[in-house]
Amino acid sequence: AVRSMPGYEKMKRLASFVALQTPIGVGSKVELTVDLFTAVGVLILANPDAKQLEADLATVRKMEKEGLFTFDEEIDPVQADDMVDMLPGRRLTEYSDA
Repeated sequence: AVRSMPGYEKMKRLASFVALQTPIGVGSKVELTVDLFTAVGVLILANPDAKQLEADLATVRKMEKEGLFTFDEEIDPVQADDMVDMLPGRRLTEYSDA
C-alpha cells in the first residue's frame, strides 16, 4: 500500500506544472503501469519556455524511474525495471520505492 507520494509533491512544484489527476492516495494499492488501465494518473505540463518544459519533463521521467511513491512493503527499483510484460517487446518501467 502507498505510504506517501513524494513524487507527486515534486511534480506540483515544477515550473511547468498545470494539473495532476490521480485516484491514488495514501493506502492505495498500485501495480506497475503496463497500459492505460494501470496508469496512476495524468500529469499536464505547459510552459512558454521550451527549455524549461523539456527540463521539467526530464525531471518527471527521472522520477518515474526512481519512484513516485513510498510503500508499506518496499519494492526494489532494479527488480521493477527488469520485469517484463506478458506482451513481447514491452517492459514494465514504472513504480518503485522512492
